[in-house]
Amino acid sequence: MKITKTSIRNRIFMLLNVSIIISTMTCYLFQNQVFSQKTKIPEIRIKFPPSASELNFEQKFVIDQIYDKMPNGETLRLVVLSEAEEKNGNESCKINLSKSRCELVFNYLIEKGIEPNHIQYAIKPHGKQKKQNTTNVSYRDFVNQKGVYSVLVYKSSNNPYVFANGDGCVIDSSLMQEFKIDPCYGSSVRGNHNTSIYFPENAFYTDCSFSSCAEITVQLWEFFSYSEMIAAGLTTTSNGKILETGGMIYIRVLCNNKELKLRPDKMIRIVMPTRYNKNFELFNGKQNRGIVNWIPNSEEKVSNLAKNMVEENEEGVWTEEEELIGSLMQSSSLGWINLDLFYEEKDVQDIFVKVNAISEKTSVIMVFHDMKSILPGGIFNAQRVLKFSGIPRGKEVTIIAFQKDGNEMMAGYVNTTTGLNSKEEISMSRISEKEFKNFVEGLN
Repeated sequence: MKITKTSIRNRIFMLLNVSIIISTMTCYLFQNQVFSQKTKIPEIRIKFPPSASELNFEQKFVIDQIYDKMPNGETLRLVVLSEAEEKNGNESCKINLSKSRCELVFNYLIEKGIEPNHIQYAIKPHGKQKKQNTTNVSYRDFVNQKGVYSVLVYKSSNNPYVFANGDGCVIDSSLMQEFKIDPCYGSSVRGNHNTSIYFPENAFYTDCSFSSCAEITVQLWEFFSYSEMIAAGLTTTSNGKILETGGMIYIRVLCNNKELKLRPDKMIRIVMPTRYNKNFELFNGKQNRGIVNWIPNSEEKVSNLAKNMVEENEEGVWTEEEELIGSLMQSSSLGWINLDLFYEEKDVQDIFVKVNAISEKTSVIMVFHDMKSILPGGIFNAQRVLKFSGIPRGKEVTIIAFQKDGNEMMAGYVNTTTGLNSKEEISMSRISEKEFKNFVEGLN
């Protein structure tokens, strides 16, 4: 990929108060986890107070922002001396100062969870060698080199983004609804929330001729309220983009306790009791990094049930006496299925949240009041500050932090209007599970 000064500014650092440089010397990219001298790479100058050799909150925040906004698969050089310090004629002072600052930056990047083989030191030789190419060195060789130091950092194309989602997605077996159907004939089931699913005849890999499964078991979970979604650890994002959900379900089908898959030429028909919206799409869920990421299924359309009521009645999904309000879709797969639409807004901001006593078991989510959306907070830095990215302004939201602690809960929340503040703080305190349940149900 060709890297230009304009593209770097536009893609990464327009919001950062740091100096942007495009290196004029030979620079490096990782290749097989090693830097190579093949192309120029961009540089960012991190501002330190004059002669300072400590990494304070301001520098850490800038490093966090830089790495967060770096495109995956690219490399960046972090320069730790100011232009004035670089012009200082005292070579020994420049070497020692850049060396001590680079060690601080290196260690902080490690503390953030970046793999050590994705960080490298670089040296610009001084004296008679200063016209030569800058040399990259390994950590163990660092102390034996002489020159002005900088740090190269690479962001992997599969860089993990860790979410604060406690135990992740948890399906409560007590909420499971179970049905028995004959696999050789078309059959329908209906859940407690009036989700209806029609299974066509011979939809699964069972041998009806020899009755290998006289009946199969359909297991269904429905998630339509905030309390149901939060209890299951569900959120509403698709590759980081905000979704507004019309309802989520999880379907599993068993034959003799063995999980079945649909035949490639078969599709189930699903009716959700959600008023149709022309922007609705069907999404399939895949668990990734502690959350269920919803992937749009562009091949399977959503339609208005009212326009299909005759066909649906003939298949027995609804009885004629009932009101036909809902959204109809077809799916070629089981598992996680979500009825969503993308929420797009140009006027957005990032919101940072600090939570006291946060741990790996803590979940931090943002719940919107005027649309059914739950966003997961991402771990932003080594101090476990949370970041919510691309949040539309002017929205009433509740940000909740919680975790289970024995038979009780640690929980706290803040109600806010987005756009007013970019930083929030939450203090968790001990409450009973019943109190927390009542609080979450109040969000419905």
